[in-house]
Amino acid sequence: MNYDFDFQEKEYFRNDQVNILTVGDLDTKRKDHLLLLDAVRELRTEYDIHLTILGHVPDVDDPNYLHIREFMSEHELEILLN
Repeated sequence: MNYDFDFQEKEYFRNDQVNILTVGDLDTKRKDHLLLLDAVRELRTEYDIHLTILGHVPDVDDPNYLHIREFMSEHELEILLN
């Protein structure tokens, strides 16, 4: 990907790093955290990415939450997540 702007001009590119914040409960598919994680997985090969997901996990046994954790583990994304 080639962009026509300077990363330094954008605050979300501070320190030459792409900073992404998403807010939403992790037990719902509505926010589609898996789609975001898949995009981050692809983009991290070209960019330094920092992902922060803020959200409530009411049940650690929730199938959607477990699927998200499994995806993160399979693709070694835990290191990118706060």
